[in-house]
Parts: sequence; C-alpha cells; structure tokens
Amino acid sequence: MKLVNMLGISLISASCFIGAVNAQDISRDDIMIMAHRADWRAFPENSLPAIQSALDKGIEIIEVDIRMTSDGVIVLSHDTSVNRTTDGSGSISSMTYDDILQLRLREYLGGETSVTEYHMPTLEEALELIDGQAMIFLDKGWALRNEAYELVKSMDMLDYVIFDTSAGPDEVATFGRKDNRIKQLYRINEDKIDHIQQFEDLNYVPYAYSLNYNDYLQPHIQPETLDRIQANGTKVMYNTLWYGQTPDATDEVSHFNPDAGWGRLIRHMRADIIQTDNIDEMTYWLDTKSLPHLDNNSVIVMADEFGMEGFGVSYSDSVAAPSNGPTRPADAIEFCDKNGTFLMCNIRHDEWVKYDITIPQAGYYAVSARVSSRQQNAGAFFLEFGEGNNNLHHKVMNTSTHDIMMHDNVGEVYLEAGKQEFTFRVDNSTSNNNFNVHYFMFEPVDMSLPMASCEYHISSEWDNGFIANVRIQNHGHETIYGWEVDWNYTDGAKADSVWNANLRGSNPYTAKDLEWNALIRPGQTVEFGIQGKKQQGTAHQIPHINGDICG
Repeated sequence: MKLVNMLGISLISASCFIGAVNAQDISRDDIMIMAHRADWRAFPENSLPAIQSALDKGIEIIEVDIRMTSDGVIVLSHDTSVNRTTDGSGSISSMTYDDILQLRLREYLGGETSVTEYHMPTLEEALELIDGQAMIFLDKGWALRNEAYELVKSMDMLDYVIFDTSAGPDEVATFGRKDNRIKQLYRINEDKIDHIQQFEDLNYVPYAYSLNYNDYLQPHIQPETLDRIQANGTKVMYNTLWYGQTPDATDEVSHFNPDAGWGRLIRHMRADIIQTDNIDEMTYWLDTKSLPHLDNNSVIVMADEFGMEGFGVSYSDSVAAPSNGPTRPADAIEFCDKNGTFLMCNIRHDEWVKYDITIPQAGYYAVSARVSSRQQNAGAFFLEFGEGNNNLHHKVMNTSTHDIMMHDNVGEVYLEAGKQEFTFRVDNSTSNNNFNVHYFMFEPVDMSLPMASCEYHISSEWDNGFIANVRIQNHGHETIYGWEVDWNYTDGAKADSVWNANLRGSNPYTAKDLEWNALIRPGQTVEFGIQGKKQQGTAHQIPHINGDICG
C-alpha cells in the first residue's frame, strides 16, 4: 500500500494529496512504480488525463517523453512526428505549437485506434497538473535538458523531475553540477559497468541507474555491484516492458506469475524503481500479493490448452506448415511469444479450435478474451457452447499493437456445472483477421446484485398538477415474477390515480403489478403512470422509488 507522510498524516493515495509533498516521501513500501507514458491503458499515451489517472492511482513516478516545436514549446511526445499518436502528420520540430493544438490524440498507444478529444500537452501543463504529487521522468530529453531545466526551475519543480541522459559520465556530471537539485537517470548495461567507477571518480552519482540485462551472469547485476550502487545513494531501476530489458521478469511474465517476475526484481535484484506498462496489475499485486484475474473466482482457459484429438477433431488450421512454429510438434496451430506470453496468432478464416472447460457452479458467466490487435477492423469470432442460444459473437477490439494484450468483454452465457466443451471459431464474414488470443476468462456473475432499476420520470406538469411515470427495467439474468414498489412525496404532492398498476396507500404510496405486466424478462421494461396534484407554483420534486427488486 502506498503511504505518503504529510503533516504527520498517513495518506493512502495521491488522489488524497493537498498540494505538494516532499519528493523523498514519495514511496510505496520502498518500491517506486514508474508509469510508462503515464496511464495509457486508460487514456492516450503522454496525455494530461493519462497523467491524472496515474496520479489518482498513487503512482510515484510518471514517465513522459519530450520534444520541441519549431517555436520553442516543449510538448509530450514519444515520437519525433505526430503520425502515430494523432490524427495529423508531420515532424514536431517543423510544426508550431498552434499547429499541434489543431490535432487530437488517438487512444492507447495510437496507430489505427480511434481519435479522442484530447490534445498533445506541453511539459508546462504536465508539471502544473502533477504539482508535486508524484515525480516525473523526462525521457528522450537529453537534447532539451537546458531548456527543460529552465522551465522546471521557473516552476520550482526541480525536486520532482528526473532528467534523461544519453551522454557519457563527464557530460552527465557537468549538467548535474549546474544545480544540486538536478536528478538524472543513467542507463547501464554489461558494456557500461565501468561507468559506475567513472561516476565515483567524478564524485558525482546519478539519481538512478536503469539496468538492462540478458542473463543473470552479467556483471552489472551481481549482488556486489548492486550493493555498491545503492551504497552510493543511487537507486536501482528495471524496465519490465519487453524482452531485452528484463527477459524473464516482463509485465507479461508477471501477468500470471508476479512473484517470479516483478517479485524476483524486488527480492533478488534490489529494485527500487520498476517501470511498467501495467500499473493497475502492479499496484494491485503490491497491495494484495495477488492479481485481479487470479482473485475473482474466474475459470481461465489458455488458448494453447486445446484438445488433443488432432486436426479436424480438436482444431482446424488453414496452414499446414505454420510460419511461427506449432505449440505442439504434432499440431499446426500457430503461437507467438510476445514478451513472455504465448498467443494464438496468425489467425485466419475457416479456423476453429475446441476447448474443454470445467464449470464449478451452474449460473451466468461474464466471458472475456485477452487479445491483442493493431487495427480497428481486426476481425471477429464466435464462442460456441452447443445448440441453442448459448453462443457468443464478438468483434475484436483494437489494442493499438500486437504486443499489447487487453481483456476484451465478449458477453454473458449461462453454463451448467461440470466439464463441457466450447469452440472458438473465426467469423468468415469479416474482411480481415489480424488479432491474437492469449486466453478466455469466465467470471461468475454476482446474482445478488439488484435485479432492476426503478426510475421516476416527470412527463409534464402545470401550475397545480403533474403527470409522471415509473419505469422498471430488469437488468438481471432471471425473470422477475411480480413486482411492488413504493415512494413518498416530500414536496406536498399527492397521487390521484395511476394506470398500468394497482395503487394503495397515501404518502407513502405503493404500486403493485397487474396480472398482465407482472412478468419482466431480462432486459425488458414495464412502466406505469401517475397523475397527481402539487403545490401551486412550485416545481414537482422527483421522489425515490423503493422496492425489493430495485437497485
């Protein structure tokens, strides 16, 4: 759990902040989470709402990327052009800030995703928003370090900013000595281990070392090196975004085994900072030692755990010799390794796969698929559960890239308890198939939730009277057999008559179903009307509708 000490009070999340706190107090049980491009899963990467979302979730460090427009305004952008992340095109360095303001950001990580209402923000806007609630790392910023420094200094935010570096120890130390409040992050790999000694000789140490490694034998991640780094007051940071940074501790590895992924970095590799693309899962794990999809009584069926009966019985794959290699030597279904996750990939028309599933208890299940795609029209599939209406059809969402997996809600289905079979079948009617599947998740629907919404609406009113109606909509999964609701007027109004219901009582009033409208099937609505009197010259106030079936 994140704890921030301010004025002697323990606060649980950044959303509770009242102004800025001391930078040294920003921590989460000694682990600082860095949000890569802010909370891009919720809002466009490097956008103000993505930053605000990360703040609301208590993130300690927000990573953004900076570029400069032709008229000298520093904006947040990972790329040198606006092509991927906005609805425009062109180089940022050749555009004025007014040009940038005309553009709108795309969802998630951009690409072919939908255009949003949000614009590309300036660094100044980002700093004003953060206002000491978290630290901010300015990636891609070495060429703009002096301009960024002057802006940050003018806003009195140096204690909360970490500068990127892409030069040797001499230049980094020179810039750092410009102001003892400057914090810098320096990247160390196997070839740069001697830079640690060079910084010591210069009597200057960066705020943090970002350590990338390919295996555990490399010298820069050995215990004695990590001890030396931290003894000098420098923090140890790891990136868990993709292979080439932390090969067996990526976000994807941690999705099912966080102890072996993120946990290894913390327990054995002295991590002080972890940069992630999945802040929701990492914060949940740090707070609960579990993950949402492992903590909700769901049944998960992995895409690579299909039937063993072979081609034409358990599956049908349209390519006999898969380009990426089969998941099992005797099978032809293709699976791709995406940073530690094996996805069913290269999915084509006429393909289907059968799976076994064991349902612990009969009932309704919310079905989702963990998918990735990079197109708006990436394709669609059916999940078939046998004869009848228990089949689902779903158009795959655009996650912006094949490397990014997201839970895609497919629908709800009623399943009997016990072992049964379902079939994943590609929809041949779509013009394109360009998506991957990691697994299918079946989460039991909580049937204890309110069955219906009960709403009071004023249809019309005049000087001393009104007509209203009450709508009862069944949001549950079971048919409602009979209903009764009551309400109480607090504005002096009186109900004279109703239609489509039986009325009894007098403030409170009770309305009961008639025989012909007693049954409300899932998704259906019944409605009854009220005519009454109100105090002359006053507006009729909406009362609250109560009832056992009402939410």
